[in-house]
Amino acid sequence: MKHRVPNPLCAPLLLSATLLLLPAASPAASSITRAVVGAGGGTAAGATASVRSTVGQAVIGDAVGATISIGAGWWLQAPGATSGVPEDLPLPLVFRAYPNHPNPFNPRTTLAFDLPQAATRVSLRLYDLHGRLVTALIDGPLPAGRHGVVWNGADDAGRAVASGVYVSVLETPLGRASGKLTLVR
Repeated sequence: MKHRVPNPLCAPLLLSATLLLLPAASPAASSITRAVVGAGGGTAAGATASVRSTVGQAVIGDAVGATISIGAGWWLQAPGATSGVPEDLPLPLVFRAYPNHPNPFNPRTTLAFDLPQAATRVSLRLYDLHGRLVTALIDGPLPAGRHGVVWNGADDAGRAVASGVYVSVLETPLGRASGKLTLVR
C-alpha cells in the first residue's frame, strides 16, 4: 500500500478558500477561533487513564460565516464509531505462528499467531540461547482467532535484558512453533 503525503500548503489553502467563499455580512461575521497544524494522532488507554492526541495535524479550526459554520479537525465523540478494524474477521483455518515484527527490534516486538479453534492451554515463552527461561508471555486458555502479544525486552521480573538473540516457543494443543528474536539495545 502506498501512502500519499499531502502537500503542506494544501490544507491551509483549502481553509483560506473556504473562508473567502463564506458570505460576510460584517467583519465580525467570519472568524477562526483556533488553528493547529498536524499530521497524525490517536488514543492511548491504560487501566486508569487515557490520552487523545494529535501530532502534526494539517488543519484544525472552526470557520464561521453569516450562514455557514465549518469545523475541521476536531475530535468527535461518537458512541459506536468505527475504529477501522473489521469486527467480523473470519476465523483462521489452520494453526500458524508468524515471525515477530520488527526483527531485529528495540525496544519492543510483536509475536502473532492464529488459532483455528479455542485452545485450553497456550504457552508462549522466551528463552535465552543458554535455554534459560526469560519470560512467559502467555500461559492459559485462548479463544479461536488471531492473537498478538508485545514483548518489551524485559524478563519476568521487569528487568531489561541484554542485547542478543532470544528464542520464542509457542505451544498449544493445535501445534508448536518456535522463532528467533534479535534485540539490539
